[in-house]
Amino acid sequence: MIPTTRRVRPTLLARLVLFGALTALPFVLLSSSQAWAQTAAPSGSPLAGNAMWVWYTPKPSRVDAMIAQLKRAHMSSVFIKSADGTTPWPQFNRQLVDRLHSAGIHVCAWHYVYGTHPRTEARVSALAYRAGAECMIIDAETEYEGRPRAAWYYTHELRSLTSSKWTIGLSTFPYLKYHASFPYRVFLRRGAATVNLPQMYWRDIGVSPAKIVRDTYKVNRNLGRPVYPIGQTWNSPGTGELRAFQQAARQAGAKGVSWWDWSQTSRRGWNELQGPDLFKSPIVSATRQVHTHAATHAVTAISKLIGRVANIVPTAMLTKPFVSN
Repeated sequence: MIPTTRRVRPTLLARLVLFGALTALPFVLLSSSQAWAQTAAPSGSPLAGNAMWVWYTPKPSRVDAMIAQLKRAHMSSVFIKSADGTTPWPQFNRQLVDRLHSAGIHVCAWHYVYGTHPRTEARVSALAYRAGAECMIIDAETEYEGRPRAAWYYTHELRSLTSSKWTIGLSTFPYLKYHASFPYRVFLRRGAATVNLPQMYWRDIGVSPAKIVRDTYKVNRNLGRPVYPIGQTWNSPGTGELRAFQQAARQAGAKGVSWWDWSQTSRRGWNELQGPDLFKSPIVSATRQVHTHAATHAVTAISKLIGRVANIVPTAMLTKPFVSN
């Protein structure tokens, strides 16, 4: 038995060493990328203004076309998928980040997480930090419901691997009451995610852009983090709905919105987003709109009253000059 044991042990040990080396390889490669020449990120916040979510990046030969399209639509940032669960996606890399930064576009990463291996997911998220991401957006959904411990481990590990100043956001369901077991407050606690990006997909929920913004803000303000709404360009929003969503978000106090997603935006959607940049225009408050609406109604009522008087008073009296005694 001893010879058999001696033959098996080196084989098992070799496998473990090989597995560890392969697992660590992406981390080592991306850590070494810090030695490359890096293009500085544009000034300002990557969450301000308009941002577009990107699930799959285009081929390198099409990146310039994507940049031009983003700029025409007033997109100051892109959120690019960097990982799924415990698997990093090679599409998020330093070369792409530098290329977008050199074009004046902010770059954040987003990672769909499941909670089955939270610490490993956190290590994979941290790869984007080393690759130059200006922020990380955690896309946590159904899989994290009922898993507050996993949410704590994930966010704690991610913070320990990055910087306390690095912006981390949570993107998930907009209505808390329908997802009572989701660990919102664990993800958004002090020392974890610093911003809240609710997925306000009004067409999927069956409400108007204005209503979903109003209802989401009402419940999400209690979470104590700045809200950056996510709107939808997919699923064929109606004409004017994208602008209505932007306007409602601005009136609610949002400093920026983002859109899901680049590959599913129709030509009509792009055309609508190419209109005036609402985040660089004066805010038209809801109070001002109400006052304007009331004034318009008053003018209309007065015009109708004048018309009625004109029908009652003889024409001769209206045209005859008034002579004072």
